[in-house]
Amino acid sequence: MKTIKTLVSTFLIMTCIVTLLTACFKSPQPKIWDGTVAESFSGGNGQKDAPFEISTPAELAYLAKSVNEGNEYQEQYFILKNDLDLVNISWTPIGNGNHPFMGNFDGKGHTIKNLKISQSARYTYAYPTGKEAVYSDTGLFATIQDASIQNLVIDGTTIVVADTNPAYLHNAGVLCGTVRTYQKSSVVSNIDIKNAKVTAEVTAKGYLQKLCVGGLVGYIYAYNNTTTTISLVEADSSIFCADSLSSDNYMGSVLGVLHLKDATFTLENGVAYQTLTPNLYQYYYTVSDNFCGAIGSAQASAQPFTVKNVFSKLTINKPDLEGNKYLDQAIVANAIIGDSYYHALKDDPDAVGYKFENVFGCVEHIDAKTGKKTITTELYELPEGPDFAQINCQGCEALPENHGFDTNIWDISDVSNPKLK
Repeated sequence: MKTIKTLVSTFLIMTCIVTLLTACFKSPQPKIWDGTVAESFSGGNGQKDAPFEISTPAELAYLAKSVNEGNEYQEQYFILKNDLDLVNISWTPIGNGNHPFMGNFDGKGHTIKNLKISQSARYTYAYPTGKEAVYSDTGLFATIQDASIQNLVIDGTTIVVADTNPAYLHNAGVLCGTVRTYQKSSVVSNIDIKNAKVTAEVTAKGYLQKLCVGGLVGYIYAYNNTTTTISLVEADSSIFCADSLSSDNYMGSVLGVLHLKDATFTLENGVAYQTLTPNLYQYYYTVSDNFCGAIGSAQASAQPFTVKNVFSKLTINKPDLEGNKYLDQAIVANAIIGDSYYHALKDDPDAVGYKFENVFGCVEHIDAKTGKKTITTELYELPEGPDFAQINCQGCEALPENHGFDTNIWDISDVSNPKLK
């Protein structure tokens, strides 16, 4: 009898231990959104040693509401406390061109799931030069300025850029529509984008409407000796814009358009995979131009533009061109930079342009009519004018054996599918 009691006691103790261990190691369930907006954050005061704490989707929605109403949180700090599931309820992006997010957001490695956006943040924006234009920004964050976003996973995103009124630029990115750097620096670091789909349905008829879409960021504008950095990013996305009336389409697996004026930009340690269905719409006898790459279009200026340790693979669903050579020429696709040009400053015509190191990638074209697949391995085509340096840049379907990448950062167990650790 004593032996039986001992066995029973031992069993109960072991059961309790197993239950406790299971509870400790079980992944916590994400906080699910019910569409409501909180009235405050769950803790913190916004200082670096006491950041605002976001624990629920309703509190993230409160951040969007607060920024959009004019509280830009300049140089204040935020941390994400839990995984969040937005359950495909329509999301209002954080910030806009008139009231950008200007703080520091640390996701602490948490995941935001099932992000759905169908309403862009439209605004009339006046550049420092005095020029005004109507823009449209779309993303988890619509517009950020001199801000930082880091340590975040975004899994399962559906974005529809469905503007029915003309806009000069339609900027869409899963993380952020537009990044502006005007004073000091902007930083996007350690971001993982999974299972993202962006569809462009720009139906307004307007002259020179440009679509700038990126798997991470749609558009970056930086000037005045500032620094913008994108590092440690992994993006897997698809872009469909075959029915859009936009005049020019800049589509990047990482970034749609980079516009620099006397500013420094660096993209380093990134892998990006993107499937593209480009736009070949003919409007008033013009054909929509499509520029595709890890960066759709890049402009260098008086400061260095650097791409380092990047692998990009694009898959383009090429429409049936029916022998139309003009339509065929409307798709310009390179693995790293689709379109590049040089902003020649009058007071510095010999400014430094581009620097590349350990850059690899390819473009796979799939013919809609025949299903035939063609691989091209051009990485970029650089403009004449600026100096540029390139080290170990290779067009390839997979990373070469001696890739030169830091294995503390990269998992290359499958060289055809490199991942960030």
